[in-house]
This record gives sequence, structure tokens and C-alpha cells, in this order.
Amino acid sequence: MSGTTAEQGDANRLTERQDWDAVHGRVDQIPPHVLAKAQARRSGWHELLRPYHEEFLWNVILERHLHLAAGARALEVGSAPGHFLVRLNKTYGVEPYGVEYSLPGVKRNRQLFALHKLPVENVVHADFFSPEFHARYAASFDLVVSRGFIEHFKDVPDVLAKHVALLRPGGYLLVTIPNLGVRSVYGQYSRYFDRPRLDRHNTAIMAQPAFAELFARPELSPLYCGYYGAFDLGMLSAGTRLATYLFFAACVRLQRILNPLLWLLCGTRRTKSAWLSPGLVYLGKARRGEKRV
Repeated sequence: MSGTTAEQGDANRLTERQDWDAVHGRVDQIPPHVLAKAQARRSGWHELLRPYHEEFLWNVILERHLHLAAGARALEVGSAPGHFLVRLNKTYGVEPYGVEYSLPGVKRNRQLFALHKLPVENVVHADFFSPEFHARYAASFDLVVSRGFIEHFKDVPDVLAKHVALLRPGGYLLVTIPNLGVRSVYGQYSRYFDRPRLDRHNTAIMAQPAFAELFARPELSPLYCGYYGAFDLGMLSAGTRLATYLFFAACVRLQRILNPLLWLLCGTRRTKSAWLSPGLVYLGKARRGEKRV
């Protein structure tokens, strides 16, 4: 395992703790019945309105390549609000764990776990880079997930080394990042209308060759790597101006209508575009018997 301390991790970050505290908000005041109603909207016919690229991830990439036995242990890094872990539990029967260093995020994640009768103590309030966390959970998980996490750091290979160190031999690594690269429509939009957004992201890794190179490690065997999804207007971001906020709000609503149409047009065919795909995904396995750093 790499010897990076939590303090070194802080120097490596492109975001601050208060940024994530603001994202997750004051969730301790949300009544349980409100959470229950929000969760109910994520099932049934509302599935048709979910982002096409997210459903492509679940119904194509994971369905074809991720094979987990019931009771397997799965960890999400930066897990709040916890919906992904809940769905992993419902789909694969895994025992879900999350690590989150934002206290509002921890509260939000634990509320959701309690709602679904999942063990709230599995949401760990800790800095992912702390030596204590890694000493406790080294080589403990059958699946390690991070979604929209690694791109918030300068030294991404070191961040990934810490992901791999938590995997059991033969365990899966799943990493997704947004596509805000210079060739993408979302990156170009942000350069004109929301420049601070780009400053919080390591856009150098948001192209197929650079992204794939991150995972060219002897201890990993790739199963899927590249762009995924057709396009998503919700990736355009709100910005700080009233006009861009209103435009973004309209795009989010329009995208909900477009999502079922994308399923009709694209279906389960592999969709990949440096210009339009909203994200990049890596899914691979830790090779058995390989020494992990």
C-alpha cells in the first residue's frame, strides 16, 4: 500500500471538505417519510426516466461483467447519499459499506441505510486516505466502487492504488468519472459558463487514452473501459448566473423525457463518444496472487 497520509491527501485534493458538506446539506432535518417518498420515485415506471447512461451501466456493463455472490462485501468511496449501494444490495445481495468524510454526507447515507434496514454502522465516517482506515480494511472487499471521486485529485495513480489495496484477490474495481474533457460538449460548455467547475476536476484524465492508462496496472485485469452513454443535458451544470441556472433546470426536465427515447434508439448497443458521452467507466478484476501496492 502506498504511504500517503491524510495530510498528503489534502494537498492532493482539488476540492475542500466544505464543498461536499454544502452538496449533502443539512439532512438531519429531513423527515423519514420524505426520504421514503423520494426512494419510491426511484422505482416502478420512474426507472424509464432515469439517466440513460446510468441504466446502461447497470443493465449492460454490470449485468454482463459483474458476478458477485450473495453476501459479498462492497465498498463505495465517497458513498453519500447511498443510492448506489442500496441498489447493489437489492440487485446482488451484497453487504454494502461506504466511506465518507463529509458529516452531512454520512448522516444522509445512514438515513437511507436505516430506511432500507441496512446496517448504518457500515457507513464509515473517515478520510479515505487515513492510514487507520486502510489498516482496518486492507484487502477486505469483493467490490470497490468510486463514482465521481478520482477526478477531484491531482495524483490519480496514488488514489487508485488505495482503491486496489482494499480489494480481495479476484475482487472487482468499478470507477466512473464525468466527461468534461476538452473534446466533450460538456467541457466546452463549462469553459464558457461555469469555469470554476473545471477547476475542481482533473480534466487531463477525461479522455479515453489517458483514462485507460490509469488502469494499466499489473495487478488489474480490465473487463470494460471507455466512454459510456449517449448524451445527458443534465451534465451541462447550473453555474452561478440566473440565466444558466434556468437553462440547466430546463435541460434536466427535458432529459427525463429523452431518456426513454434513448433506450428505444440505442438500447443495449455500446454507445461511446468523446463528444457526447457523459462519462467514462472502468470495470476490472484484481488478479489473484498479484502483489498489490
